Amino acid sequence: MAIVTAGSKIKATVEHITEEKTGQYGAYKSVLFKRSDLQGDEAKVWRAMKPEEVEQLSKGQQVYLIPTERKGKSTWDIEIRGGAPSASPVTTNQTGLTPEQKKAIATYVTEQSKLFGFCLQQARTEMPDLSEESHRAIATTLFITVQKKFGV
Repeated sequence: MAIVTAGSKIKATVEHITEEKTGQYGAYKSVLFKRSDLQGDEAKVWRAMKPEEVEQLSKGQQVYLIPTERKGKSTWDIEIRGGAPSASPVTTNQTGLTPEQKKAIATYVTEQSKLFGFCLQQARTEMPDLSEESHRAIATTLFITVQKKFGV
């Protein structure tokens, strides 16, 4: 969650926070914000956020949505209303990640690597006559299936 001071701030309310999910870039929760300046579906703003960022939010909480652009795409920064912006997880490095986020990513990648290694070993053990390319393809299929089934 980048905290900025420039730009037009739009008052909004946290309407809904989903359960944690795992996607291409790791764990996230989707948060629904309702803009105070619009009505109906136009007032709804969904934003995927890291679980540790969402811990700072609760349903009904008042926030500011700050329109911003990253990598050529429009998005929203969030600022908590009613005081100074939250100190965590404000970042100053080029990646925009806190040390805690970097550690969580490293842990996740390590766990996923171990899971894929296990899938590859199982493919080799159960089907020893196949090519290495086939083993990798089977391991990849197993890996994706496990992720979908168990949400890891």
